[in-house]
Amino acid sequence: MATRKETTEYVQKVKELASSMASSQDRDVLRGPLHSRIGNASVSACAFAKDLIVTMSFAPLGSDDIDTKVEDDLSEPAAASGFDLSVVDAHNSIDPQLQSPVTGDPGWKALFDETKEAPPSSFDAAYCHSSEIGFAGRGDLTENGIGLLLIRVGSTKSVLVLADANNSVPRLRAEVEAGLSSAGFDMIEFCTSDSHNLAARGLTTERGYEALGEATPTEAIREATVSMAKLAETKLAPAEFSSSKAKGTVRVFGSKALDEFAAMTQASSSFSMKYIMLTVGATVALLMVSIFF
Repeated sequence: MATRKETTEYVQKVKELASSMASSQDRDVLRGPLHSRIGNASVSACAFAKDLIVTMSFAPLGSDDIDTKVEDDLSEPAAASGFDLSVVDAHNSIDPQLQSPVTGDPGWKALFDETKEAPPSSFDAAYCHSSEIGFAGRGDLTENGIGLLLIRVGSTKSVLVLADANNSVPRLRAEVEAGLSSAGFDMIEFCTSDSHNLAARGLTTERGYEALGEATPTEAIREATVSMAKLAETKLAPAEFSSSKAKGTVRVFGSKALDEFAAMTQASSSFSMKYIMLTVGATVALLMVSIFF
């Protein structure tokens, strides 16, 4: 696990990097958002100058931790269209029918080419956090809540949502998208952070945590997202863009190990409960024997 000192150093380096970046003088930098269906994946693309961000969701089918090799495989055709690619795994459907992207699908090149041909535009942006509307989830959403980024290009308002949770119920994405659409917003994607902050807290589930929508009603999440989008709209302002890269190494406790720990904790809890029930049963039996015999 990363130490507190290492984490503090990492945050400081990111802060220094951000402070050193100069905004572009040209505000016409955004191409997109564009949307495509590639195989079973719902894909959105936003290109900020040469930086292409692609979000990927398989909801209502399942997905869990898209292999980093996917970004490696797609980087070459993206580079051929003039982009430096970053892939965002939406991680938003707990369904057991796990899917993986087919990187050889011609739809990827078509999307990259379409993004390249799209005219660059200036854009307005705003951010809203769930705490601003007084929304708090239950055991399936961490204390960090939900963040929402609103981008407006012309009259089109597009929303990118990130919930600090570990995956979500399969229907949640569609419900949030429908709610946003009815309020006049397009959805870029609804993502979860794959947070393991809740792992092993909820020992009533075999996996050790609850996916978003299992404890907090999906209707409440949908309504909160729409309210956040409307609030963000009141804060829209012209946006500028700049980017830079820094490479570092941070030690982490892998998700596999966390899930195994949660499973062991669950098993231990179940064993303890059975032991308690056995002990109580034996005690009652001994009392009955002592009373009647």
